[in-house]
Amino acid sequence: MKKYRYNIRDKLRLKLSVEVPFNWQDMVNFLEKCEYSKISKVLLAGKANNEKIGGRVLGETIAAALEISMACSLCIEEAEWYRKGYDQTSRREGELKKQLLTLLKIIYSNSSSENFNLADELPKNSINKNSLIEFSKRRKIWQQHETKPGWSNSTEIQEQESCNNADEEERITSYEDFEEQTIAAFEKNDDSNPLWLTVYCLGEFRVYQDDKLLSDWPSGRGKAIFKYMLAHRGRHIAKDILMDIFWRNSSPDSARNNLNVAVFGLRKALKSSKPDFNHIIFKDEHYMFNPDMKIWVDSEEFMQHYETGHIFQRKGALSEAIKEYEIAEDLYQGEFLEEDLYEDWPMLQREALRESYLNILDELIRYYFKEKKYPVCIRICQKLLMKDNWREDCHRRLMQCYSILGQRNMALRQYDLCAQALERELEVRPSQETLALYKKIRNGEAV
Repeated sequence: MKKYRYNIRDKLRLKLSVEVPFNWQDMVNFLEKCEYSKISKVLLAGKANNEKIGGRVLGETIAAALEISMACSLCIEEAEWYRKGYDQTSRREGELKKQLLTLLKIIYSNSSSENFNLADELPKNSINKNSLIEFSKRRKIWQQHETKPGWSNSTEIQEQESCNNADEEERITSYEDFEEQTIAAFEKNDDSNPLWLTVYCLGEFRVYQDDKLLSDWPSGRGKAIFKYMLAHRGRHIAKDILMDIFWRNSSPDSARNNLNVAVFGLRKALKSSKPDFNHIIFKDEHYMFNPDMKIWVDSEEFMQHYETGHIFQRKGALSEAIKEYEIAEDLYQGEFLEEDLYEDWPMLQREALRESYLNILDELIRYYFKEKKYPVCIRICQKLLMKDNWREDCHRRLMQCYSILGQRNMALRQYDLCAQALERELEVRPSQETLALYKKIRNGEAV
């Protein structure tokens, strides 16, 4: 399945001289055919061309449409994942029914005879010798855990066995599905003293459990699965989706085995300071965080302040909006999951957060310049140019601030930096508006 691979930053480096048709009927046809990638291409080109004109309202509208178009692409991709898993799940159900019938025979035969022979009751070819031994081992494990407080997740037991026997390349038996579907419960915890996870995804990735930094992460995919669950915290994550994302080129059995080992390692890392708490629940073929666990994520907090600020701004409460924007700006310490820049799945969320951050910087720059807080305005402009060095309007604002503060040489130098960035990024020259501002500053005129 072809993955959605459009990087906003790269696509915005189109030459402004290139005109891309923005035909309404074409867009309607693309939408009817669900060709969201083509819609995104047109919107990206339109956004780049709009920067030349400087139309703010149209630019924000295009950016919103682009975000929705990419979200639609993600929905199509996820739907395909579910379709792929449907046939496999249906086949497994047929196998499970046969195994369930066998186990029901065992249960009812046991109730009528104390000396019941397990091997005699099993139909031939239904379970091989190794599977029978495996089942006996697992049955003993379940009985041992029945006396322990709380609940025992059978998937974790199975993952422990898989991890311990990795060198012998043992495969998880078909009883894995039987266990996962029949043994499920939730841990009972004291709500008056809940467990807290504090997670930083913007910039350096860090996780604190009750104010203690977690550093002993499992090798391989365990940490990546934790990040994916965080990024999709409002959903229950289907097991088949995780297998497809992280082990796409592996066979179903291999992918399932790898997933079990990875989740076991992840649980072990999370339990390092809270061994009696089950952080990750597996139920109905889906993984989820334990609802009794409180989780704070900086990227979610960032979006909450950004959206609150936007609401205040629309109501005309600019001072309250700026306070929210300032909090959000301080939270954004770097790209979303910046250590996973080559992974496809965080891309859409990373770009959406980045666009929101750039919008915040734009609003703060306008506010500080209007309030004549020029040093602060300069600092915010520099932050924006670190993200998008081709932003000509931001270079002009810096030139104005430097000139007003009497730093004429810095203003002229900023023009040179602007010209270099535009040539390098877009292969264009500064606009007439920027050139006119440069001449005013060079001639000592007021700006």
